[in-house]
Amino acid sequence: MIGREKEIEILNEVCNLNKSSFVTIYGRFGIGKTYLVNYFFEKNRNNYLFFEFTGKYKTNTKIQIVNFIQQVYEWFHSEPNFEIKHWNDAFRFLKYTIDEEIQKRNHKEKIIIFLDEVPWIDEFNKSGFLSSLGYFWNTYCEERKNIILILGGSNSSWMRDRLIQNAKGSLYQRVTHKISLKPFDFKETYQYLVQEKEFILNKKSVINYYMIFGGVPKYYSLLNSKESDLVNINRLFFSIDTLMHNEYEDLFSFLFFKKAKYYKSIIELLCSRCTGYSLSDMAKILNIKSGAKLSSSLIELEECGYIKRIPNNRNLLRGTKYRIVDSYILFYNSWVKEFSRNDLANLDNDYWLNKCDCKSYEFWFDYASEIVSISNIR
Repeated sequence: MIGREKEIEILNEVCNLNKSSFVTIYGRFGIGKTYLVNYFFEKNRNNYLFFEFTGKYKTNTKIQIVNFIQQVYEWFHSEPNFEIKHWNDAFRFLKYTIDEEIQKRNHKEKIIIFLDEVPWIDEFNKSGFLSSLGYFWNTYCEERKNIILILGGSNSSWMRDRLIQNAKGSLYQRVTHKISLKPFDFKETYQYLVQEKEFILNKKSVINYYMIFGGVPKYYSLLNSKESDLVNINRLFFSIDTLMHNEYEDLFSFLFFKKAKYYKSIIELLCSRCTGYSLSDMAKILNIKSGAKLSSSLIELEECGYIKRIPNNRNLLRGTKYRIVDSYILFYNSWVKEFSRNDLANLDNDYWLNKCDCKSYEFWFDYASEIVSISNIR
């Protein structure tokens, strides 16, 4: 495990407590939330009861519940003996299954329940998932004293509004521990590439990667240590069999659902100017009101780590500006956005190598280098 010392410390803490814990873990796609949980509990699965369920994107409640029941069977080989129509029924089935396993194994250790990508399960709580989960926590998990309930999600604002700061309903003040998983810093990226991917690199080459991928471990996992940085980038972005072609669209669709188009318009505007824009400038250019909607959107994008507020220290009257601080988003909008699959099929194998000698590359390089510095400031 590269980095994540503080996060592992929190997980160690909840394992040592003599009471149940309600943990939220959130951070952008590809940051390693699922990997962290599975890595940490892998060595303890012989002693712990473990259950994992992941919500499915754009799937109705009926199918989500069917998938949930299937996962209970996969983990415990247990099937319901009553009809399950609602999330209350699904959690009741999970409760009965866990009790049976405890009795069968004479289990005394912790019980881990990991529900991943919960924003996909019930975005607006129309099916009552959160209220049913709250009832399950209040009447079962909290009373048992040995359950660790972990809820993961890539939509940081959803996790905050619905779980952490929710002042209504059965989940009010129930979260006991929060893990906000951040991208790798430059040092951790260097360690990952050298230790995990077995690259032989100098730090300049790592910066070249960091200016494109930022600190997202998922992207680095796609690199081939036998290829140069130029060949890796060309293969991942500018070839017909690219693995990154749909990543940008998926990033916004999976996180922001129906708001994806609106959020992309903000991002694309910020990518167009390295010095950023003020709130009023953005409202004027995008022809939208600079009210609560735009302000809350900027807060959400900042929580996801895509943008950052930069105070204007030289002229406080001009106020704060917002800037892109996500390397991948800048790279995509600077170089990849214009290409369709058909366009990629017609590019030569040295496309990225040839671009490295052009004037537009120098402009992007300066911008991207500055993002590396800003994103590594704590």
